[in-house]
Amino acid sequence: MAGFVGFCATLSGLTSLGAPTRGSAYATQPRAVLRSPFRASPITKGLLSLHLQTFPRKGKQERPLFFRIGTGSLSLAVLFWIGVVSAAFPLLRAQTGAPASSAEEAALSRPTAVLLEERLRALAQSLDGVAGYAVKDLRSGQEWLWNADEVFATASTIKVPLLLELFRQSEQGRFRLEDEWLLEKEDLVAGSGILHALPGPLPRWRVDQLAAMMVVLSDNSATNLLLRKTGMEAVNTFLASHNFQATRLRRKMMDLVAARAGRENSSSPRELVRLLEGLYQGKFLSAAANARLLDLLRQDKDSPLRKAVPADIAVANKPGNVDGVWCDAGIVYLPDRPYILAVMTKYLPRDAVGEEFIVSAGALVHSWLARIAASNRYGRTVK
Repeated sequence: MAGFVGFCATLSGLTSLGAPTRGSAYATQPRAVLRSPFRASPITKGLLSLHLQTFPRKGKQERPLFFRIGTGSLSLAVLFWIGVVSAAFPLLRAQTGAPASSAEEAALSRPTAVLLEERLRALAQSLDGVAGYAVKDLRSGQEWLWNADEVFATASTIKVPLLLELFRQSEQGRFRLEDEWLLEKEDLVAGSGILHALPGPLPRWRVDQLAAMMVVLSDNSATNLLLRKTGMEAVNTFLASHNFQATRLRRKMMDLVAARAGRENSSSPRELVRLLEGLYQGKFLSAAANARLLDLLRQDKDSPLRKAVPADIAVANKPGNVDGVWCDAGIVYLPDRPYILAVMTKYLPRDAVGEEFIVSAGALVHSWLARIAASNRYGRTVK
């Protein structure tokens, strides 16, 4: 293609030799030549500029006609052959099998990406309920989305932004993670966790211990204490400041009165993926605090996503379920192909339906991306 550009430039230059030498259109308007529909290389553009300089401009002394024609023709000839040679390089690269860039290798071919999309969509459409998911391949940036902007109740998955705000306030010096907080009666609720079942007087707990119970055991009483100290408004202010529109904390854990009134903790699959990607990239906290937070999320827990991924692959996630709702969202540290998956469901006939769906979706995504991670860009397994 660059050779063709050079040839066109040569023809343009030859026709301009008979034009007026002082103040000619060719001399004063070289941009018309550079606006070719073809992409010229920097070398080609440079030589074209050199050729244009052989013709006189206003206010400059005219060169003898034989000098102008001689140097102009020489630059045009060099331009033409450089263009031909540069045009041959892409062909030479293709024929010699030169390695592709890392971006080319990371991106999935369209048939490969569509196959995963079709299988996930068929699985979602078969659910007895409403499903939404967002998958992001962190190596290529490719995404697979279904009802990704639909707003769902989050159940305990909302504890991720609360955990993030807790660490942010600790970094700001409002308290230390080693401080001890007193569990009060207003914090105690049933459901998941153990604090509500402990006998004897209400104890004091370190902040980092409460955070671990909130994440690993999904302890609702620990969550309510952390929410009381951190502040619901502070969590939502942080979310709004980072343009999270669907993700909101509107009630304490197990507050059925608020839930019946429509005050529900919520998010969308796309926003959960974006939140986890921010944590993966360390956008919200210092490196040390971010690593500590992710270590908590990586702790093994009973969750659909953990069941869907082999035990030797780390998963930083937080599941959640309430009546009619199942969610799970996490970072899967697949070697050479880490990814983020958020699956949300609602209007389920039974809790087990949602859990089984998330396990199936997670297993499908992981098996496919693991196969790609073990293959070269031509689909041959090399690992």
